[in-house]
Amino acid sequence: MNCHGCKHLDETRLAGSGYCCAVEQSEAGKWLRAYLTEHAEEYRYGRKEIPSLKVRRPDMERCELYEGATQV
Repeated sequence: MNCHGCKHLDETRLAGSGYCCAVEQSEAGKWLRAYLTEHAEEYRYGRKEIPSLKVRRPDMERCELYEGATQV
């Protein structure tokens, strides 16, 4: 199950990935914020690229905020 068809997915790109405006508020987003806070030294000054949950790929699971888009 992936995020395609979710109303929070702002756009879908050619490679099949999308961009979510709400996933950072999910449980996974809370976990990532805690992880980044705990490992801040590794990401300081651009030493490592900060991972993002906003880019959603087809192989990723849906978050609990998933809501199907309504067809108009």
